[in-house]
Amino acid sequence: MKIHPAGHRILVKLKEVEKEEFSKGGIILERGHDQDRRQKATQDALVIELGPTAYKAFDEGQPWCKAGDWVKISKYSGEDYTDENTKEVFRILNDEDVLAVIKE
Repeated sequence: MKIHPAGHRILVKLKEVEKEEFSKGGIILERGHDQDRRQKATQDALVIELGPTAYKAFDEGQPWCKAGDWVKISKYSGEDYTDENTKEVFRILNDEDVLAVIKE
């Protein structure tokens, strides 16, 4: 991989999400339940790499997550990066943008 997180950033790989359903006229079909809309505001992601100073400013520098953890992040946080070779979508975000660690 050509990209590595700098400073307090985290590199994550986005989990594949369901495609939006559209009507014949191109309108996004609403699922009709508020919980579904709220869930769309977050995404699951796999932590690939932590930057060298990630979490150093919080909780005595103890990381909230590590490489290999599945986390919940805000759908609109960070910047997307698409690997030229594999076409996989990654995101670089601030360490504080991790909302939760998903435990099995």
